[in-house]
Amino acid sequence: MAICWHDACQRENRCNTSSFGCRDHHALRNITFLNDICPISPVNVGIYITVLQSGILGSTNFFQKFSNCFWWGLRNLSSLGSNLEPSVDGWENLFAAFISIIGLLLFLYLIGNLQTYIQLDTQRIEALRHNMKMEQKMEEKGREIDLWLSKYHIPKELHNLKSKIMTKVRQELEENRNVDLDQIITTLPSEIQKHIESCTPMARLKRVPMLRNMDERVLRTICQCLEPREFDDNSIIFEKGEPLRMMLFIVDGRVSFEKRDGSSSSNNNLQQRTRGAGEVCGEELLLWPLSILFLWDRSLLLATESAKAIGHVEALVLTASDLTRVVVHGDYFVGMICRIFSANELEKATDNYHQSRLIRRDANFYKGILPDDDKTVVAVKKYTYIYDPRAAVEAAVASQTNHINVVRFLGGCVEEEPETIALVFEYIPNGTLFEHIHKEEAAGSFEGSSSSPTALLSLELRLKIASETAGALAYLHSLTPPIIHLCLSTEHILLDHHYTAKLSAIGHWASLSRSKEYFDPNFQEDRLAEKSDVYSFGVILAELLTSQKPASPNSEGEEPPLATSLLSSMEEGRLNQILDGKIIFNEATSETAKQVADLAKRCLRSKREERPSMEQVAVELEGLRKFMAEYQRGEPSFSNRPTSLQP
Repeated sequence: MAICWHDACQRENRCNTSSFGCRDHHALRNITFLNDICPISPVNVGIYITVLQSGILGSTNFFQKFSNCFWWGLRNLSSLGSNLEPSVDGWENLFAAFISIIGLLLFLYLIGNLQTYIQLDTQRIEALRHNMKMEQKMEEKGREIDLWLSKYHIPKELHNLKSKIMTKVRQELEENRNVDLDQIITTLPSEIQKHIESCTPMARLKRVPMLRNMDERVLRTICQCLEPREFDDNSIIFEKGEPLRMMLFIVDGRVSFEKRDGSSSSNNNLQQRTRGAGEVCGEELLLWPLSILFLWDRSLLLATESAKAIGHVEALVLTASDLTRVVVHGDYFVGMICRIFSANELEKATDNYHQSRLIRRDANFYKGILPDDDKTVVAVKKYTYIYDPRAAVEAAVASQTNHINVVRFLGGCVEEEPETIALVFEYIPNGTLFEHIHKEEAAGSFEGSSSSPTALLSLELRLKIASETAGALAYLHSLTPPIIHLCLSTEHILLDHHYTAKLSAIGHWASLSRSKEYFDPNFQEDRLAEKSDVYSFGVILAELLTSQKPASPNSEGEEPPLATSLLSSMEEGRLNQILDGKIIFNEATSETAKQVADLAKRCLRSKREERPSMEQVAVELEGLRKFMAEYQRGEPSFSNRPTSLQP
């Protein structure tokens, strides 16, 4: 506007351009022609048209100028209040500005609320999605926990454990951490951790005394065989006198046991007791593989008491068939061995199982020399194929024995590459009793023995060997469960340099076919099996007295069996005719031989209940042996000779 005025003044020469300053405003008031030359129009003044048209520029009221300019700036800086056309009044302009500002604030508040609502809705949707994902994960973890609880067979009283574990799981998931159940269990209270640990199958197995020191691999194999099973109220689990076909680890519920003392059938003699969660019943089944009877098809142990479920019972079951598979498994074999030999070690010791090292041809026994400081001489029994169940049983049986008159079991070897399974025993160098009695090399003889079996065994020495053998058998029968030799013969009684008897082939069931002359014809594997060893020992006593070989009862045209000959000669009063005259040559030996023959007769009774026990036989033989020793010193008289233990 000032530029337009300067131009107009110059053209018209009617005004002084120097008078356009603010201080000369009084001089400009009458120069009205300038408004005609410089009209106020949008073309000339642009965006300032509104202010110029209001005439406020000429005002000297500062409030009016400020309020109009403030409103003008506020309206043009935003789209608010664009429809408001106030006058030049200052308060009106301030009111318009106030209204616009309030509207702006309300608009901003609305926008803020919309943004908050949108954010909240987004958060709600995200939270819903998160919760859905969380519930899905919790559901998956819930199934996993159920499987975990089922795997460890947690009793019902601990089923609230799931809620505690789920709480921990949710905390871990909320913090976006991986959920490890084993780690979460460690965060639970210590008493719950201990209870959980006690419920694991491995912990249950280790509570059984027989399995407490068992190799971990064997226990893991047994754990894999355990199966959950449920029993209804009053259901019979097993009955007394019936084959014991299972062993139970009680998870929940109680089991009642009943056992009568045998004196009466009245209820007064009925013994009852119960077992609950965490306890075991039927553990006698674990003793089954420790018996030679394990290799018989019908050789299950008989239950000594009845078991019945009280209410609903949940249990882990180990069946007899599963136990058989465990025994055949190589880990069980290794678990029963006190010392593990490598296949390479035994190959070097036996010169790669060379035929020159064969010392017992009927059972693949090889003489070996261990590369230790003492160059220990051992007898290595090699089996033809790996995981032979007979090897596992023989190792299990031999590992339970510790007697001076039983061949000591040293260890074994089982390797798949090269395929090797072998048992290692102490080496007995002086041959078998069969060789010494019959002065010949038997089919199962020991080659390379340091002493010749040509020396005559005196009656006193034979009594010593018989007494030691009887003591070894009595020891085996006293174990739990009783170990039955079942294939006893003079070929399985070894002698060392001092003629000390060493009982061998314990658990070697394959020798039964070769010992049929000694075998009890009334053998029954399920009852009084120990008395079958007594019968076999009676045949050995007859062999010691007569120096005759046991004849086969199935061969035609031969002499009757030795047992039959001894019994018939005693009944007919001609015992002296079959006794060996080289060892029975005076009154003392004759009287002693008669008592030994009487003992043999009692051992050979057809009714097994009437046979003496091996403990009684051992005591009687030891008394006769002491009598012979005193007689050699000239101390006792025949009137003081020991009498029979027969009632």
